[in-house]
Amino acid sequence: MEKYYIWERNSERKRESYNQQGEGKENQMETDGEKEEGVARGSIGVPGVKTESEGEKEKNRERKERDSHRGRAENHLLLSYLLELLNHSEGVLQESYPPVLGSLYTQNTRVFSDLYTELRRYYRGSNVNIEEALNEFWARLLERLFKGANGRYLIGDDYLECVSKQSETLRPFGDTPRDLKLKVTRTFVAARSFVQGLVISGEVVRKVSQSDLRERKGRRGERNGEDRGGER
Repeated sequence: MEKYYIWERNSERKRESYNQQGEGKENQMETDGEKEEGVARGSIGVPGVKTESEGEKEKNRERKERDSHRGRAENHLLLSYLLELLNHSEGVLQESYPPVLGSLYTQNTRVFSDLYTELRRYYRGSNVNIEEALNEFWARLLERLFKGANGRYLIGDDYLECVSKQSETLRPFGDTPRDLKLKVTRTFVAARSFVQGLVISGEVVRKVSQSDLRERKGRRGERNGEDRGGER
């Protein structure tokens, strides 16, 4: 009788052990199924629902677009500011020179206005050599001032050309042409380089943003195609 009871208890323990093992396998299968479903859902994507990576990419794209717009606005403000300074300089020149030079200045205002026109063209990106523009300005100014100061004499173009060639030896304006050339060249080269750098950086940001947008749209189209194929 005792052997029978011992055998029965051993049988019950074995059945309980089998039941526990079966429940563990079922739970593991359910967990594995949920994981596979989550992986598939994350890799394929649910239409109309953005994954975390897509949301981050969209935020990055929007931030790049905002930076691009901000860069263009700052570039426009800087351009307007520097042009305003240039216009102010020309206005001060027109107000201060007439009392000093009188008719010598009023008769030669075109020489000064042409110089400022060349400086504006250079700053806006035109192919202008600042040193040549300044040399031309001083040569024309010397010829006109010399001719105006000697109006009683008939001075030909050959004589004026000779005077212009001897300007470095005669130095009628002292060290002003050399000092002005150094200051203007450094200032305008640095300003234009800075503005061009802003423009190029804005274009780079814009192109990168457009490239990210095209790639994101392409991946979304591929995922939608896979979803339709899976439904079929």
